[in-house]
Amino acid sequence: MSLLLNILHFIARYGRVFILTGLIAGIFVPGVATTVRPYVGHVVAVLLFLGALRIDPSEVFGNLKGLRSIFLFILFFQIALPCLMAIGFVSAGISSPLAVALVLCFSASPISAMPSLTIMMGHRPGPALRLLFVSTALLPLTIFPAFTIMPAFGDPAEVASVAFRLFIVIFVASGAGLLIRRFMLPRLGDSGRQTVDGLSAIAMATIVSGLMTGFLDAAANNVLEIAIMLTAAFVSNFGMQIMAWYLFGISSIREALGNGRAAFALAAGNRNNSIFLAALPLAVTDPILLFIASYQLPMFLTPLVLGWMYGKPDETPEIEPVSPGGRADVS
Repeated sequence: MSLLLNILHFIARYGRVFILTGLIAGIFVPGVATTVRPYVGHVVAVLLFLGALRIDPSEVFGNLKGLRSIFLFILFFQIALPCLMAIGFVSAGISSPLAVALVLCFSASPISAMPSLTIMMGHRPGPALRLLFVSTALLPLTIFPAFTIMPAFGDPAEVASVAFRLFIVIFVASGAGLLIRRFMLPRLGDSGRQTVDGLSAIAMATIVSGLMTGFLDAAANNVLEIAIMLTAAFVSNFGMQIMAWYLFGISSIREALGNGRAAFALAAGNRNNSIFLAALPLAVTDPILLFIASYQLPMFLTPLVLGWMYGKPDETPEIEPVSPGGRADVS
């Protein structure tokens, strides 16, 4: 047992390297991606469980400050934005996989590692934790408008079925994690956090490798398609972060957000696309898998490319810190 814990703690310490290894394996060893792909949706649920297990419930339920700002963020970035995109695509008669992928992307809640990513950028994770919790909890409801507008997601009954499956995945996985943490592991401790971080890194590496199905073939045989997908992924991710950062820099908005400006800007661009793999049929997800795979790259590169923008680090984080290797910034 101690050997297993030491291995998990080692993986946690070098989590980003471990996940990068999964990314590389998924790209350059196609058999790995093909083998893992059918189980990605299940591993997403496991990752939600581990994320909830790591959280002290009192930090969520006892500090739901700034709910008005969170709801306004969800209203604009998680509901209005994908609706406007869906209306634009439908009006223009565009139903390409990229159009579907973009609507899906911006209908998603922030990535599950948002608090860890916020810490990596030198800011307090509390606002990110609260935003992540509320936006993910409301996701089964917020997808309705955009998914109903976009024909690729099916009729309202099919959308309702997707929403119900999302509800089951989110609330069973996250609820189990929170309950176990509250009643069985109230004091997780450094060793416990490192163990959970190690398991999370393994889950993330599995998801990332599974998402890379067909990436190498597309890069070799359809350079134009991969170039379009990569460009769309980087522009949508980085572009949304930059726009949100400067929008939230307006004095009145920044005052309302308190110390949450960085968390809200990061959340605007880094979306948990992979959560839909646990609920949507393969007929919808398979054509857009290349975009979801491409979208992992700007998320990995956010700390390196946009670190300059997020400015001076905050003071000591208001919740327990992640281990040195950290939970990496994948969806």
